[in-house]
Formats: sequence, C-alpha cells, structure tokens
Amino acid sequence: MTDNINLQKLDNDPRLPALGSVDFDRMMYVRLYELFRSLSLTVNNNFDEIKRHIEQLEQKI
Repeated sequence: MTDNINLQKLDNDPRLPALGSVDFDRMMYVRLYELFRSLSLTVNNNFDEIKRHIEQLEQKI
C-alpha cells in the first residue's frame, strides 16, 4: 500500500520528466549509468574481500 502511494506521488511530481519522453529516457539512462558505475567501483575496490568470501563458501561446499 505504501509503495503505491509513493509511486503515485512520484508519478504526479511536476519536477520529473513525463514517462515516455526523451527527457525521461535520458534521466533513466544517466541513473542506470551511475548505478552500474558505482557497482563496478565497489566490486573493483573490494575484489580481494569478495574473492576471499567466495573461497570460504567453496570450502564449506
């Protein structure tokens, strides 16, 4: 229920571009780019720790 209310507020927010417009597509592209960029930076910065956790899981199996 709360999710529906929040989505309705976002849908009616005049500061956001209209769904299906070029500006909306551009905004989504930029946000997705920022998301994947931050994910890749996190993975690259923590690669050794992630590798260690994977090795620990493999040992348990």
